[in-house]
Amino acid sequence: MRLLTIAAALAVITACGPAGARIGDEGVGVDTDTTGDADTDADSDADTDADTDADTDADPPGNDTWTGWRDFAFAETDWADACEERASESGPEVTLDPEFAGALSACQACDQLFEVTVDPEWVCDGVRLGTPTVRGVEWRENGGAVLYRIDWDWQRQEWADASVLADQVEVATDGLRYRYSGQADGWRDYDVTGFAVIQ
Repeated sequence: MRLLTIAAALAVITACGPAGARIGDEGVGVDTDTTGDADTDADSDADTDADTDADTDADPPGNDTWTGWRDFAFAETDWADACEERASESGPEVTLDPEFAGALSACQACDQLFEVTVDPEWVCDGVRLGTPTVRGVEWRENGGAVLYRIDWDWQRQEWADASVLADQVEVATDGLRYRYSGQADGWRDYDVTGFAVIQ
């Protein structure tokens, strides 16, 4: 019964409205006086809406990606031939990911963390590369950077302390360039030349 009463009232309002006007249009007025007087109806519907939309042009924090490669060079030994092989790397930033909060605690100097997938997983006749791995970046005020590797300690079930992967990183216009040396399996010395783009 109430709905019928409201519908009837709307019908009356619609019938009584000026020609061409639609119910619900703000600031619409039709002057039906044709004697030549000026239309003095004022549109009092001022636009007071403030533009509160956030600027979405820039990527939000934690939205970078790591893309790059590492060239491994193993010297010849009595048990293995010399070998050179490239491994490609890519992965998302995980600095703000709650699942990596422990990794960030393990690398308190790190400004950004990335979960990097390495391909291939094996290089130079049986040297295994950890994948995925967590890579940390500390940006230095002098324009350089330090790269860290944060490993998962399976025995303790927690993130181990971060180890410096490369401490003399050149921050070039096209990306990060770095070098370091290591030893695989306790006897195979190698040198690495690396490059990465973070964007």
